[in-house]
Amino acid sequence: MEIKYLFILLGSLFLGKSCPLFAQSFTKTEMQTIYEEVKTPYKYGMIMAPKDNYHKMDCPTVFQEKGKWYMTYVVYNGKDGLDGRGYETWLAESSDLLHWKTLGRVLSYKSDGWDMNQRGGFPSLIDWTWDGSYQMQKYKGRHWMTYIGGHGTGYEAVREPLNIGLAWTKGYITSAHEWDSADAPLMSIKDKDAQWWEKLVQYKSTVYWDRTQKLGYPFVMFYNAGGVNAVNKIKAERIGIALSRDMTHWLRYKDNPVYFHESPGVITGDAQIVRMGDKYVMFYFSAFNPSRKYNAYNTFSVSRDLIHWQDWDGTDLIYPSRPYDDMFAHKSYVVKHNGVVYHFYCAVDKAGQRGIAVATSVPMGRSDVHFLAPEKTGKRVLMDMDKGWTVMFGKTNADSITAKLSPMKVNLPNNLDDYYGYRQLKHGNLHGSASYSRSFTIDKEKGKCYFLEFQGIGDYATIILNGHEYDKVLVGRTVYTLNITDDIKDGANELKVEVDHPAYQTASPWICGGCSSEWGFSEGSQPFGIFRPVTLVETDNIRIEPFGVHIWNNAACDSVFIDTEIKNYSNKKETVQLVSKLNQASGKPYFRLPVEVCLEAGEKKIIHQYSKIESPHRWGLEDPYLYSLTSMVKRGDSLTDEVNTEFGIRNISWPVHRQNGDPCFYLNNKKVFINGTCDYEHLFGQSHAFSHEEIASRVKMMRQCGFNAFRESHQPHNLYYQQLFDEQGMLFWSQFSAHIWFDTDTFRTVFKDMLRRYIRERRNSPSIILWGLQNESALPKSFAEECSDIIRKMDPTCMDQRAITTCNGGQGTDWNVIQNWSGTYGGNAENYDKELKRPDQLLNGEYGAWRTLGLHGISKYSEESFARLLKLKSLKALSVKDSVCGHFQWCFVSHENPGRVQPDEALRRIDKVGPFNYKGIFSPWEQPTEAFYMYRNLFVDSTCDTITPTAADRNHDLIKGAKDYTYLYRLNCGGDSYKDHYGQTWLQDDSTYSESWSAQFGLNPYLASQGHITDKIHGTDDDSLFQYFRWGRHELKFHFKVPDGKYRVELYFAEPWLGARYGAAIDCEGERIFDVAINDSTVITDFDPWAEAGYAGACKKVVEADSKGGLLTVSFPEVKAGEAVISAIAVATDDPHNRSFHPILSASYNPHMWSDFDKDTIAQYPKDLLPKDAVVYPVVRYQQVSPGEWQIKPGLAREYILHFHYKNMTGKAVVARLQIIDSKGVILQNRPIVFPATSKKYKILSSTTGTQINAGLYRVLITGIKNIDFEILEVQ
Repeated sequence: MEIKYLFILLGSLFLGKSCPLFAQSFTKTEMQTIYEEVKTPYKYGMIMAPKDNYHKMDCPTVFQEKGKWYMTYVVYNGKDGLDGRGYETWLAESSDLLHWKTLGRVLSYKSDGWDMNQRGGFPSLIDWTWDGSYQMQKYKGRHWMTYIGGHGTGYEAVREPLNIGLAWTKGYITSAHEWDSADAPLMSIKDKDAQWWEKLVQYKSTVYWDRTQKLGYPFVMFYNAGGVNAVNKIKAERIGIALSRDMTHWLRYKDNPVYFHESPGVITGDAQIVRMGDKYVMFYFSAFNPSRKYNAYNTFSVSRDLIHWQDWDGTDLIYPSRPYDDMFAHKSYVVKHNGVVYHFYCAVDKAGQRGIAVATSVPMGRSDVHFLAPEKTGKRVLMDMDKGWTVMFGKTNADSITAKLSPMKVNLPNNLDDYYGYRQLKHGNLHGSASYSRSFTIDKEKGKCYFLEFQGIGDYATIILNGHEYDKVLVGRTVYTLNITDDIKDGANELKVEVDHPAYQTASPWICGGCSSEWGFSEGSQPFGIFRPVTLVETDNIRIEPFGVHIWNNAACDSVFIDTEIKNYSNKKETVQLVSKLNQASGKPYFRLPVEVCLEAGEKKIIHQYSKIESPHRWGLEDPYLYSLTSMVKRGDSLTDEVNTEFGIRNISWPVHRQNGDPCFYLNNKKVFINGTCDYEHLFGQSHAFSHEEIASRVKMMRQCGFNAFRESHQPHNLYYQQLFDEQGMLFWSQFSAHIWFDTDTFRTVFKDMLRRYIRERRNSPSIILWGLQNESALPKSFAEECSDIIRKMDPTCMDQRAITTCNGGQGTDWNVIQNWSGTYGGNAENYDKELKRPDQLLNGEYGAWRTLGLHGISKYSEESFARLLKLKSLKALSVKDSVCGHFQWCFVSHENPGRVQPDEALRRIDKVGPFNYKGIFSPWEQPTEAFYMYRNLFVDSTCDTITPTAADRNHDLIKGAKDYTYLYRLNCGGDSYKDHYGQTWLQDDSTYSESWSAQFGLNPYLASQGHITDKIHGTDDDSLFQYFRWGRHELKFHFKVPDGKYRVELYFAEPWLGARYGAAIDCEGERIFDVAINDSTVITDFDPWAEAGYAGACKKVVEADSKGGLLTVSFPEVKAGEAVISAIAVATDDPHNRSFHPILSASYNPHMWSDFDKDTIAQYPKDLLPKDAVVYPVVRYQQVSPGEWQIKPGLAREYILHFHYKNMTGKAVVARLQIIDSKGVILQNRPIVFPATSKKYKILSSTTGTQINAGLYRVLITGIKNIDFEILEVQ
């Protein structure tokens, strides 16, 4: 080894990470300038994806020829690394670098030879000039390509090493044809001059024609290879150079490798070189770099001589950030064309699917190419049961509407109480019964067990499978699993779920606000129907039980504990091995714990395991690192059951546990100021039944505000929330219930059963820092203590880490967290910092203010006043952040609030719907208020980029009519008649053409379904057409009467809210996603107007549709996030028979109807204008006939709720007895009843008659009481 070379190796070893042979002299300004030139922050999405799950695409190379663009890419024909044959090379064509058409293979498998199974090619001699021609140059009358070549099958070098081959063609490179190739490698790891760094394997190579011969040769090859450094013993991939004068004979550069990152297992490879003036830029990818939080990424380095490279140390160019590239985002090919930089790369998702994606320097819209749904992996077979249900209503409290409805086709999640609660009634929400049914087919296997998993049903469910009826159960907001093994059949099966969502129920912990004993306290509606996903699970008959893996660490983070619940469902004794294996995020094993388990027939056991750990990678807000625990059941050498659990190791500490005077919250022994928000699962038209897309959208918007913590309001949310908080690094205060208590044995039992389910589902989550037993608690202290003991037993971290809470009232937990509403309900917000520092505060569960959407100025309820108070309290809290725990803003999205009269969510009369708790940063339809912009500017970034053009700015003649078509209708959705600058007239929208949710209730047909913005619209000169729009969900429809035939339907959109004010400086992709259907046939899937065209960007979609029965109906059957929006619709025909058709014209009496709605405003809606409620179960008040005795006269046979208004100022709970005696003297109830201590105000204690009682006269007696004052008894 030469002394110089040894010095280089030792130097790189000493530096520990970096790679250039000699440091370059580029200034930070020069490097930043190059970064600004090449950066591509806008991910367009996938452009090439396999058509099945048994192929993978990789390694794009792009060139231009005769005005078109071409891409070679390699395809592996397997699902995993061992089942495929190897790489082939394919060719695709494009006219715009975004939309690609596959042409065919150019390097195919061979029947024999050194490279028969691996032929992954990379075209050579492409013009490397930045913003150049990108043409592939000919040499000796041929085009050339180097390729990865090998004999072994499988993914790359999994079985045998790879070498570099050479291929060429005299044919047209614009057509797919087989290229010629040599019978031996061009370069091999076995060559006599092979160097140490390439002795294991050779990978990608790219060849450039350097006409300046900077290195003394015209042809320069950059290639990456694997080898072991003899000095430091590090095995890694590095980049080197080879040189040639004739493309067939190559000389390795003597000082190879020229670029690498010297760390164990780190990959540095796949170099693409571009010449940028007097500099050279190397785009490359790196993987498994310990300095990064993600696995693989693309970045760049810079050189003046091709040998000495200076690494860019700023933001990586491409890294995992989307679902399609969340595992790897790597392997660059970068071109600049017409002022736009296109960065092509290989995208790999967590399911292992590989395809080609592109990111651009300016927004270019969004691709409609996607991976297929990944196949389910693991030993369990999971069948998605969410599609294809038929639902029929039974008896409801709105029979005048629901009884007229035909059976409906629905997908899950589904909430039948979609719009009923928005009619400004105190209790307008839908209650009653309904029946869901569907069929499914399975291949039933002997020795397997089958379970139905329901993640949420509101509220009770009777499940019937193939005629067998199971017991009625409360499912509610926790996951219910039913063993159906005995009743499921091989082949076709019929499933029916009878759902009961009763009003005024008294057993569930989750009660509709309109049914609450104290209207307004048990806030929010409750879902009616199957409002979360359903899955059919097939497992071995010895399996790990649902949520049966519990993993946690101690506060010292030096020990991990695992409890695994395993059950034998077979009819014989079995012995199996349970293996608990903890893997690092990279997949590398951390520890493995095997244990033998013997189970009798039907026996269930909890297996306790433990392991010491050293210096674990901790989960945190900036680095939410997750280990993966794989729990396996093995019979002999066969794996028979498997469960994967993501887990973050971290410690937390609260003042309530420490009791040492330190007022702060700690995460991993560091102070963290909690800046949180609260939110219900409420959304106009689809509350509670949230898709994963809607949940991801909510979490994304929270992070756009700078919130680092979330408080559930006030019942268990979809489990996907906590998954995202775990993955993204947010703190989570999970809540179980809100202000509900019935002093009955049934309520106590059900409450504790549901509590156990809730804790079991959630306790593994590192994001959860607090358990919320009840908000504004009505639980007696003794019962709260009993529930707290249940939680501590199920979650040992509650002894010294997590705390158990009530909020704004309650005893019996670790901490009754205050709510500080100063500035809203009295008090002075200027004192908020001093108040928050008090030992009895430190953490504020809620702060907020009222506001009216669209009201501006100095009014108390204006958006500006709202934002001003929230900002003041935020700044006050920040000023004492080192002396408090933090606070939670109330609330993120205004929520439904049955039980109250609250009509003023919005200023326009047309938007006066509800009742809503209108304190949201966003409206119920997710329109941002001034507070959103305040929070983002304060906590995240106030940067605005209105210079970067949107994708819409590239529009040309967007609304101009298509040639040779006759337009029957042009409709300005949500707007008045309009003539565009082409002279085309757009009709005024009205009920002649459209319908929305309110019509079924006999209300104004345009209520809360239309909007208007005034900002300039990108990509059109006809702003007005796009500034008015309709919004809604499944009830928003447009009807056009036409003769039967085929029609061109043009749909026009513009994002009206998301991204406003920030331009290209904010990412709102995924915050509005919806489908469009015509005559019930979906024609557009997962449309995202912001991703397609940016904020206020005009976007057009054209589809063909056939009319049915003389009608075209445009609808929005599935809205996955936010609300659907539409600005205009045009219907045209090229059929000569239909051109003479005269469209149906509006009979609107007001040509300015929609613009007048903007003027029809009212800040405070008079209560006497609100509709009158028809109470389902009226409240009857009774006075005592003697102390502690009432005579009641119910009129119907049912169970009744008893609300005792009382004062107990003894300072402790009083245990009395409740008796109910009929007119014959028969004692129907005789049970204890507990009256908690109160202040000087009367409180309500709720109980029930405990059973159905008939009409008649009854005595209600409370005995054994002293010093309790009763006001009245309410019977409902």
